Amino acid sequence: MQPILFTLLAGLVSLAASGSPKALGPCILSRCPRGFLCSDEECVPDASQTKAREGALAIGPCVNQQCPDGHLCVSEDYKCYPMQE
Repeated sequence: MQPILFTLLAGLVSLAASGSPKALGPCILSRCPRGFLCSDEECVPDASQTKAREGALAIGPCVNQQCPDGHLCVSEDYKCYPMQE
């Protein structure tokens, strides 16, 4: 059982390390967090749906490229902004 678990973990780590620079990480059961879509088994930002509300102030820094629900991590300044409704 341990060799299988180790192999799966190593596969996930190598997949995340070799992914695109903007990828959040691997898709889990072909799903990604809100604001991301699954492309080539990686969660990448969905630019067509996620936009920060114009003129909004940041609520704080992104943590591992993530923000609370209803907020978006803007990579230019690595801060969380409210999303457009």
